[in-house]
Amino acid sequence: MQVSALRPSPRVPARLQAHRFIRSPHPAARRAYTSSSSSSSPSPPPPPPPPPPKPVSRSRLLDFLLFGGAGVGLYWIYDYLSSQEEERAARTSPIAKVLNRTGSFTIPVRNKDGVPTMKTIQRLSHPATLQLLRRNEATYVVDRPGGSLVKEYFVNSIASNDTIEDRRAEAIVERDVPAKDVPEVGRKGDLLFFCVFDGHGGWRTSELLSKSLIPAAALHLSSLFHGNYPTPQSRFSSLKRYLLPASSSSAPLDAQPSLVTQTLKNAFLSLDHSILSAPLRVLSNLPATPPPAPEPSEALLTALSGSCALMAYVDEKREDLYVAVTGDSRAVAGYWEDGKWRVEVLTEDQTGRNPKEVKRVQTEHPPAEAPYVIQRGRVLGGLEPTRAFGDARYKWPAPLQTQLANALLPPSYPARPPPRGLLTPPYVTAEPEVTHRSFAITGRPRFLILATDGLWDRLSNEEAVGLIGRALDGTGKTMSKSKGSMTRSELLRSVVKPRDGEEGVDGKKGKRASDEGETDDAHYTFAEQNLSTHLIRNALGGAHDDQVSALLSIPAPYSRRFYDDTTVSVIVFDDVKDTAQQAAAHENAQPVGLTPLTPPPDGVQPGPVLAKL
Repeated sequence: MQVSALRPSPRVPARLQAHRFIRSPHPAARRAYTSSSSSSSPSPPPPPPPPPPKPVSRSRLLDFLLFGGAGVGLYWIYDYLSSQEEERAARTSPIAKVLNRTGSFTIPVRNKDGVPTMKTIQRLSHPATLQLLRRNEATYVVDRPGGSLVKEYFVNSIASNDTIEDRRAEAIVERDVPAKDVPEVGRKGDLLFFCVFDGHGGWRTSELLSKSLIPAAALHLSSLFHGNYPTPQSRFSSLKRYLLPASSSSAPLDAQPSLVTQTLKNAFLSLDHSILSAPLRVLSNLPATPPPAPEPSEALLTALSGSCALMAYVDEKREDLYVAVTGDSRAVAGYWEDGKWRVEVLTEDQTGRNPKEVKRVQTEHPPAEAPYVIQRGRVLGGLEPTRAFGDARYKWPAPLQTQLANALLPPSYPARPPPRGLLTPPYVTAEPEVTHRSFAITGRPRFLILATDGLWDRLSNEEAVGLIGRALDGTGKTMSKSKGSMTRSELLRSVVKPRDGEEGVDGKKGKRASDEGETDDAHYTFAEQNLSTHLIRNALGGAHDDQVSALLSIPAPYSRRFYDDTTVSVIVFDDVKDTAQQAAAHENAQPVGLTPLTPPPDGVQPGPVLAKL
């Protein structure tokens, strides 16, 4: 059987060229050679032999050692940068070009000693690929008395890590305080929440957020609805509140975007505070000299792992949309305007490659730390998102980390030490940036995409909006039937780029495959009924079935070099008539009904939950 090679990208290996240091001939020999070549007189006697070499002095030996050490250091830097380039190229290379039909291929890996080698992968069959791709998909139709702003939503996730570190959650909460200043429009006035969570360093933090963040936000909003002003979390904000009037508006508190924004920020920060405080409470209940821990503390592991969070909150009575983001997940809206799909990016990637975030982090620490608080686009050179839940290694002082590890982890547990340069923590915050859109002013988007960074590593904002828009208006499926697929240039003909101020900030490293001279090599398919699955499939290769199956065939942890855990929610607003695509999707949709607020079984992601506020 012929085996083809699946490489991230062609890369020229390093060549270390040896420079020869040649000592000049002895001066007497040079003079003799010159004289013989310029005169016909008899040759002089041969020169005396050169003196024996002198022993190497300590200074020359020190120079040699310093030169050798510098060479080793430069090679280490080259090897690190090369591995980063390999990883970036692995996620963006059009691997379908090197696959054959034999059912196997090879990928570059590193063995346990870090030596590069090749690993043979058996490719999944097409039916097995589709089964894996659709395993976690679900479609929900929102069927509420009096109607709803949200018509339906689609969810799916695909794992690269084992276990997947992404999570998601949705809930519909009934108001218990009527919005008397809003005319009755027939709707009950539900509060709708949609969230995606991108975990890192483990799944525990994202798992906790999937069960706790929406209830935390609902409780804080309930307090606001009952006339309680949100308490700012910083001392400066508290002082400002006492010196200045809280609000000059006579409108209800939940009708004031600034107060709703502060309420959502408080919900995020208070939950993160609870996560970080839980191990301290466990520690306080132990004796002064505790015995070795028999097993790791779940509270400590949850605080040490981390997660980004993205929440979309819809107030149906007021027709308001709030998007809160902590980390580098992204929300993108699609508007149907003048026969084309307009893109609006509602979040900014909060990473060390976002200049705004770099400046914010630098100003929160002493000037002497400014050069290194962000290194290579990462916080203290390690963590890519500048905002996250958990990640206690970047929030606790080093002595406290050591004390907790000694008390709550077994002696043999491989605990990671504090980051280098940890002087004035915290360096990471869970405070979100919140974007508000009033549908009465800006108009209602046709759909909203919430996705973890695994999707945006492989698709641009314009591609994602084009794929969903073309699926909703039916033109994508029509063109795919006639031609078999759609090229990138064909897809983007119906997409309008974001207006000034609506493009967001792309804080992701590198470029995508679709931006690297492969304009028409990307071929999209419209074969999926579920819109989230539709995005994931096209991100992995679209109409290149061999590429999709190859990527999904790569087992963890090797798959992490090619694609990340990816979770996508697509919320479709009730605006235009159903297309044939939507009608077909409704056949397999699950109606959102009243369900008890109970945790899902192990391994099952939660579905929609209805509750009273």
